[in-house]
Parts: sequence; C-alpha cells; structure tokens
Amino acid sequence: MNPEVSVILSVYNAQPYLAECIESVLGQSYKNFEFLIVDDGSTDASWEIIGHYSDGRIRAFKIENSGVARAKNYLLEKARGRWIAIIDADDVWNPLKLEIQLKYLEKHPEYILVGSFAQIIDKDGNHLHIEPKVTDGLTITRLIQQKNLFTHSSVVYSRQAAAEVGGYNTAVHQYLADYELMKVLCAKGKAVNLPVALVKYRIVPHSVTTEFRPKNKKTSFRIRMANYHYSLARVYFFYVPNNKKFFKHLLLSILNYPSLRKAYALLLIGTLPVIRSILRKKVLEREGFEYLNQLEKPDQYLAKLS
Repeated sequence: MNPEVSVILSVYNAQPYLAECIESVLGQSYKNFEFLIVDDGSTDASWEIIGHYSDGRIRAFKIENSGVARAKNYLLEKARGRWIAIIDADDVWNPLKLEIQLKYLEKHPEYILVGSFAQIIDKDGNHLHIEPKVTDGLTITRLIQQKNLFTHSSVVYSRQAAAEVGGYNTAVHQYLADYELMKVLCAKGKAVNLPVALVKYRIVPHSVTTEFRPKNKKTSFRIRMANYHYSLARVYFFYVPNNKKFFKHLLLSILNYPSLRKAYALLLIGTLPVIRSILRKKVLEREGFEYLNQLEKPDQYLAKLS
C-alpha cells in the first residue's frame, strides 16, 4: 500500500542542521508517509548523518551535484504518495504539521496546494518573529505572479498536479525554481496558506539545501551574503526593532554587494525617523502583524479542524 504523503528533502553540505531537520520529520504525529532524501553531491558529513537513521520510511539516494531543481525532480519521479511535502535541510517542522495540513485537505478536496505561516529563526535557532502569509485563495491567485507567497518548507501539494506541469523548472535560476512551481500550481488549482505557524524557517548566510556550482562562484557567494544580511536588517527594522543590529546587518549587506539597491533604500528610510515610523506601521498592518497577537497555536488549530 502506497503512503499518502511523500516528504522530499534535497541536501547539499547540510551538516550543521540536517539531524534536527530529519528528526522533525520523523517526529510527526501523522505517520502515513515516506521520507525521500537525496544527497546532491555533498562534500561534508551529510551522507553519513543520513545513514545514521534506520527508520523504514526513509529512502535515501546519493547523486552527483546537479542543483536544487534537478535534485527535487529526481525525488518527485520516485515518490509514491498522493501528496508531496517539501522540507529544506536548514528548516524544522512543528510535530503537528502534516496532521493539520492533511486534515485540511481531507475537508477541502478542491485544493491542490496548502502552505502555512512560518516562525523565522536565525542560524542559532533563536526565534525572531512569525511571518504571516496571504491566506485568501483568490488573493493568492491574483498576487502569485508578482511575488512568492509561500514558504517552501511549509507546502504540501498534489503529486499528480506537479507531474502534469513538469515539476521544478530546471531552466530558471535555482533559487527561482520553487517559486516557479508555486506559480504554475496556483494557475492549475486552488491554493491556501493556513494561518498557523507550522515550520521554523531559518535565515542563514547561504542555503545548505542544494548548491549547484555557479560559473562565478565568488560573485554568487557575495550576493547570497548580501541578501542574508539584508534579510536580518529588515527583521530588525520592521519586526524586532533593534537599531544597532539593523545598521550592522545593513552595512554588511552593502559591503558584500554594493549594487544591492534595496539596501540603500532601506538605509535612507532608516535615517529618517518620521518616515521610518510611518513605514513600519504600514508594513506591519499590511502583513497582518496585528492579527498575529491572536494567532492560534498548532494544537488549537488542529482541535478546531477536528
């Protein structure tokens, strides 16, 4: 009998966080899943860490480095579940994640894609803030062509629908592949984000999931570092106000990649107190942070679903 869910994890040099990631999947309250892991040519101890786990639901594969889209497509071809659940190697699931999302899909069979809010954490696992997502299906359909509305480690989607659209697009930049699939799935069927934080999304200097070697590795690394520091600067500007950390990470972003225009815009706003106060208020209202004060915990949300 085939499992209901295929959990997919692609790994490249994920040693620092891999064990925590794997254990968050194996510790799910929902049990009817297979766990497909591909080591995409790691040069650290990732493959050895994977080998430490003897859980019968795990099927592990080792391939030559090919990039995130190809690695995930490799696993999609081997998946047997009706639903695909994605996790990246530096992220962590809440123990109730799959149970909540499968319960929702059972009650709403018209949906082919379901995500959730995310608890943002730093490289050391410290909680920064909860990131809300657009929850209304019609709004998702309207806005998905403009920006990514999903945390990829939160999504569960139809394997059949993904196969029909060709899986992950290997022709686009690797970091756009997840977004491209979300766009085509939203065009194909109904999608929703559940208003509950079911995944810890880790902000790290660079993704440890899959690293396809770029032609200009030095420039690629500097851009990733710039975006990493910009992301933290934005956190300390809008969500967890801290002037010292805000300016520190913003300046590091600019030093790593001086052409990052959005960093200069944020720096200008940060030096103008009145504009800064108005903008912060508008962003928090727009992104639903008022609502987060009444956000249900996963066990409360599951009880309501049941």
